[in-house]
Amino acid sequence: MSDADTQLPEAAAAVPQQPRRRRWLLGLLLAPLLLVLSLSLLVYGLLASEAGTSWLLRQASSHAPTAGVQFTYAHSRGTLLGRLELDDVALSVAGSEVDVGSLQLQWRPRDLWQRLLHVES
Repeated sequence: MSDADTQLPEAAAAVPQQPRRRRWLLGLLLAPLLLVLSLSLLVYGLLASEAGTSWLLRQASSHAPTAGVQFTYAHSRGTLLGRLELDDVALSVAGSEVDVGSLQLQWRPRDLWQRLLHVES
């Protein structure tokens, strides 16, 4: 074998290192972006679906006592990003109690950026 034959495999082995390094760096840069996108889709799914909203309400109801709040309801319909209806709502905070037979919430979260909140009873 000549010196050219022994040098050729070394040169060929050095060439693939650059694309591997680039792919690794690209993956390292894309991972946080994909994580943020995945978390955003998860939050949107929880807020925009009835199943997600129901799960969030159950979590709020079960974790509220740790903050000194009692929150219960019988049934929920709708989503947190649209119209939400709760039946037999009971809320107790610092000794004050509120019982409501039916509660309807229809809000536009975008209005909060303009510091607007419309409440009807």
